[in-house]
Amino acid sequence: MVQSVIFCIFILSALEVSANNTTNLCNSFSTCGECIRSPYCAWCSEEGADNAPRCFKPNLHLPYIAELCSEDQVYFPAGTISWDDSSTGQLSPQIINLQLRVNEPLYFVIHFDKAANDTDISIVLNDNSSPYLSVEYISKCLGSYVETNVYCTNSIVLEASRHLHFNVKVELTKCPNGYKERYQKFQIFSENSTKSVDVNVETFCTCPCENPGFLGYQLKAKQCNNVGTLKCGVCECDLAHTGKYCECSVSELTELGCKANNSTDDVDCSGRGTCVCNTCECEITSNIRKKIWGAFCECDNFSCDRHNGKMCAGNGICTCGQCSCDSGYSGNACECTNSTTPCYPPFKKDALMCNGHGECICGRCECDAMEDGKFYGKFCENHPRRANTCKNLATCVLCQVYLQGPYNSTECAEKCPFAITVVDQLKVGATDKDFLCTGQDENGCAHVFKYQNNTNVFNITAQKDVQCV
Repeated sequence: MVQSVIFCIFILSALEVSANNTTNLCNSFSTCGECIRSPYCAWCSEEGADNAPRCFKPNLHLPYIAELCSEDQVYFPAGTISWDDSSTGQLSPQIINLQLRVNEPLYFVIHFDKAANDTDISIVLNDNSSPYLSVEYISKCLGSYVETNVYCTNSIVLEASRHLHFNVKVELTKCPNGYKERYQKFQIFSENSTKSVDVNVETFCTCPCENPGFLGYQLKAKQCNNVGTLKCGVCECDLAHTGKYCECSVSELTELGCKANNSTDDVDCSGRGTCVCNTCECEITSNIRKKIWGAFCECDNFSCDRHNGKMCAGNGICTCGQCSCDSGYSGNACECTNSTTPCYPPFKKDALMCNGHGECICGRCECDAMEDGKFYGKFCENHPRRANTCKNLATCVLCQVYLQGPYNSTECAEKCPFAITVVDQLKVGATDKDFLCTGQDENGCAHVFKYQNNTNVFNITAQKDVQCV
């Protein structure tokens, strides 16, 4: 009796894990044979299906295998296994049939029944597989799997048992050279038995529609301008013609036709397309939202500058590699607001933008520079001289309010001939004449004070408590 199992569950689970990184690889293949020689790729042979890559990764989350191709035009061979267990012997089953794709292994179990008078405690398995195949054995001694670090390709020592099992992994590592060699055959045998297991392998390395006599193969096809062969929906032109439909004469082509600025240093079509009849045909990306276009495929909508991880900061659209900003925004990545509202001091009547001492650029004040320095502060509210004034006054605040600093009591009275008002909580910005200062004491704690300068007389107010981290 012949039993057959199609390993759909295995293939689907493998696809879920491994195919996430194969989308771009699948899209790069231009023939059906190249496509199916790459694991987990499928091919669309439908006529006129040129608006999407013909080689694609199937979407396993959809009820259909392809979104843009009729299902009966999709070639997506799956690995299968069947065996004949009608005969009995020490090694079983005696015939195993496999259909394999490259790098998509299949697994099966071989049983070895030791004879009653067999005293050997080891079984040696071997095979005569071709260089195109990889065969590995994992022993299953006394019902338990041996650790994976004892994988072997030739032999393995087993514990004493009458019923021994081997898990066998067969993988097609590369395709045979010719179409006729797609069928492979080898034997698995043991020195302990006169029987062997015959393994018949059919390899999926070419598509039927690429070979004469099969549907989808047509010599001098009308679709190929009667000078090319139609294979699986794609034209293969004769030596005198080229183009997607063999519509161009090779003699009419120029070497620089698809190079930007006619420069011999540039690659064809900016490296993102194919030169067909002196015209660039730009790549179709696997993401339908990403577009490539232009005479030399120089434009796209996904290579623009980003800000905070967002294309064009989310305030524009990417057009030919440059951001086209929405109204009210500017900058290479549309990261700047054109509104000047953030540059006006809040809660200040008749306030000037940046207090009249700067420009509003990208929603922030860029302060003016003077001979003795640059205005500073969020709204350019601080005169450049104020930094020196704050520094000089901070020493007086330290000695008068906190009894710290480089001045002793005598020096403090001499060099700080003004009274300082101490408050529990400093109110900043009560008037336009208030200038806020911060300093640091000898313990690294911050103290805050403000001053007014009226005809060279300083009115200073300091906050009672310092702020220590």
